[in-house]
Amino acid sequence: MKAKRFIHCPDSEKKTRTKKHKRTGDIPIKDFLLIMDRAIRWVVDYSSVLIKLRAEAADQFETFVEANPKSGEHYAAKQMRQWLYAKLKDFEGLPGAPYPIAGYKVDYNGSSSKFTDGEIMRVRESQGKKIKEIQHEMGISKSSIFRIRAQSLSTEINGISLNKAVHHFLPVACILVIYAFTARRKSEVQTLRTGCCWDTEEAPSHSNVLCKVLSRISRLSNNSACKKSCGNFRTDY
Repeated sequence: MKAKRFIHCPDSEKKTRTKKHKRTGDIPIKDFLLIMDRAIRWVVDYSSVLIKLRAEAADQFETFVEANPKSGEHYAAKQMRQWLYAKLKDFEGLPGAPYPIAGYKVDYNGSSSKFTDGEIMRVRESQGKKIKEIQHEMGISKSSIFRIRAQSLSTEINGISLNKAVHHFLPVACILVIYAFTARRKSEVQTLRTGCCWDTEEAPSHSNVLCKVLSRISRLSNNSACKKSCGNFRTDY
């Protein structure tokens, strides 16, 4: 006699709501529409560019490292900010776009400073005055004055890294689209696998395990955004 084969569903949810356990409140409609607008844009408009850029960026980073072996990755990281900024220039001004990308591996915020906004403003307003005069008025060192002036003239690019855009924000956008357009449970979404989507005459479809009955496979129609989300999420992450 053959043993029955069961399909394991992680974190299987059971409805245990009682009078004491009320339903979770719905997200405000305006917030939901804004979140979904951004998620769909990331999946449909931005994902292909970001995934393609990830491979190009890895090669470019190594090129920068080899160009300056002495400084190595420190030099390459600085060069990558300008390179990524130029590569994604077409995203400028687009709603919710991953722009600017300010780093390859880590986020960058060059605007952080040990000086207060007041000190920075006073030095900016003191253009034309002698250094000693500014030192006497503000009580700071000569090197600090030069540092503040350099910072005020800086054109540093601040923003998230390509790593965070591709491996954090994009997967979240894919998951949101899948949840919104398939109405699957969390545990059911976790059963999606590479190749789970295909095209039909009516619409793109996907398959996943229905955890409520464990053994049934669901084949439901969805849209192209959901299909792309499933493809991005299972293949690239």
